[in-house]
Amino acid sequence: MARVRTTKRVLMILNIVALIGLTASTTVLFLKNKDLNEQVGLTSEEQNKRLVAEINEVYDLPDEEPVVAKVTDADEFKKQYAVFDNAQVGDYLLFFRKARLNVLYRQSDKKVVKTADVVVPITVELIGSEAAMTAAEEALKEFGNQITVVKTKTDGITQSFVFDVDQDQKEETDSVAKQLSYEVGTTLPAGFTPGAQTEIVVAVSSAGSSTQPVSSTPDPATTAEQQP
Repeated sequence: MARVRTTKRVLMILNIVALIGLTASTTVLFLKNKDLNEQVGLTSEEQNKRLVAEINEVYDLPDEEPVVAKVTDADEFKKQYAVFDNAQVGDYLLFFRKARLNVLYRQSDKKVVKTADVVVPITVELIGSEAAMTAAEEALKEFGNQITVVKTKTDGITQSFVFDVDQDQKEETDSVAKQLSYEVGTTLPAGFTPGAQTEIVVAVSSAGSSTQPVSSTPDPATTAEQQP
């Protein structure tokens, strides 16, 4: 009789353990599905922001929005990016254009696997009238593939100048300014926002290349009346 009671007690304990295990498994599955559903409901931009925030917890990323790609074929990926010879399916590659940096992140391990510097042209954004921008673009062909030119038609540009967007391309900004015979400006035209990848802005006035406004105050030395 005592043995029967003991057997029942053991079975009851085993059932409780099994129930606890099933509950734990169900909870884990629920959390995974919940996270998956949340991911599915996010836009690609929101997913990228979440990924960047996650990586920033273990690695200090550049302060710019990256281009994000997921490794789906490791062998093909390694052919294109030989430097990342340890890439695996599921890894993320983040390309930071302005920082000239590629970052390979393994989400399953929550770690940055490898980083590599990238050589890419500087993005120069021309703003002004179509005719003015065309002339400036022609002059910038001297730089060849060192720069990438994009054009944004903008009305009301009254001064021509070159502007270093992030204040980190001084040498290149000076070279562009010298090539165009423009000055380096300190502020952008009111209401204008450079493109996300723009590093140098070239404002082109249809009236000329000077960045200095013409003074409206007459010079006494040149306007004094002639005495009879």
